[in-house]
Amino acid sequence: MRQRRKSQTNLKPPRVALLVNSSTQWGREILFGVNAYAREHGPWELQVETHEVDELLKVPGEWSGDGIIARVHTEPFSRALAALRVPVVNVSGIELPSNRFPRVANDLAAAARLAHRHFAERGFFNFGYFSLLARSYVTSHRTSFAKAAAQAGHTFVALAASPAASPVTEWNPEDRHLSRWLMELPKPVGILTWNAGSALEILNTCRREGLRVPDEIAVLSGTYDDVLCELSDIPISGIRVEAGQIGYQAAARLDCLFRRGTKDAGRRLLIPPTRVMERLSTNTIGVDDPVLVRALAFFRAHLADLITVSDAARHSGISRRGLERRFRAILRRTPAEEICRLRLDLAKQLLAETDRPLSDIAEACGFGTHSYFSAQFRADSGVTPREFRLQHKRGRHGGGFG
Repeated sequence: MRQRRKSQTNLKPPRVALLVNSSTQWGREILFGVNAYAREHGPWELQVETHEVDELLKVPGEWSGDGIIARVHTEPFSRALAALRVPVVNVSGIELPSNRFPRVANDLAAAARLAHRHFAERGFFNFGYFSLLARSYVTSHRTSFAKAAAQAGHTFVALAASPAASPVTEWNPEDRHLSRWLMELPKPVGILTWNAGSALEILNTCRREGLRVPDEIAVLSGTYDDVLCELSDIPISGIRVEAGQIGYQAAARLDCLFRRGTKDAGRRLLIPPTRVMERLSTNTIGVDDPVLVRALAFFRAHLADLITVSDAARHSGISRRGLERRFRAILRRTPAEEICRLRLDLAKQLLAETDRPLSDIAEACGFGTHSYFSAQFRADSGVTPREFRLQHKRGRHGGGFG
């Protein structure tokens, strides 16, 4: 690395165009991720074309550069980029027949499985999906969610609405269909949406129809948007798409093309999301069992304490054996497994959103020692707490991940 940095001091920095919608949180985090890589391995000369969501992305006229990172979302745009004869890396989730560029994108199938797991861990057996028509990437997301539900033996119903004029909010002017669909769903039900705008539309419809969120209808957005997910009086849970990591890895792939040429073209790298930003819209249990509700509330209130299953059983007014039977029958796991799951979820949040030392996080989450915390975390996530933090810091404002 030192030799490379030294040799680059006498070279002209590569000029890289970033053709990504910068008006969305996803797009901005892509840019942060690219910038984080450029700071570590550059210098690069980054050129950003600012666009609204519904504006046509294109290369600026008379542009002369060395490489492009772009959201390649249409056939004409793909052909225009290919005609420039420079290395291109695609960060779009849309798969085009003519696109032969290396692609780094969100793993939609993994996101759908994570969403199903989030609901299933809370005891839901009924699932729904609200999306738009005629968008292949949304269809892929919905199909993967339906497959996860079917494999677990759960019910699944989907509603596809016609796209409205605004691609951001995706308001459906014929929301009577949404109202009817929500009223007829088996309850309680966990609903996944493509994005936060669709989730907000469901919450507004539930309010008009007198449906209780999250007790009757729990809503999870396929993406987490810091603004849209907080616009409702019921904050919306969302999947944290690793957009910063996508940008970072896209820059790494472009750097590889600079050094090795086009032989790596066509390779695909999908980045799976690793966590749900849980807010009130899914903070519930999908079963009507007061004993389990009391036990789960006890667990959440005492995650940092050295509690036992017997403590929770006494608090819930039931024997330990009785509590264990209810957990296995309804949630399909033991109370001890539930305590560990809740502690790991809290640890992931603290690792990604704070700079607290790992030893402090281990104590705050009730794991006792740092070594025990690391072993439990790696068994669940496949990476160490330090590696998890690094993955989520990349691409964040100022160099990390947001």
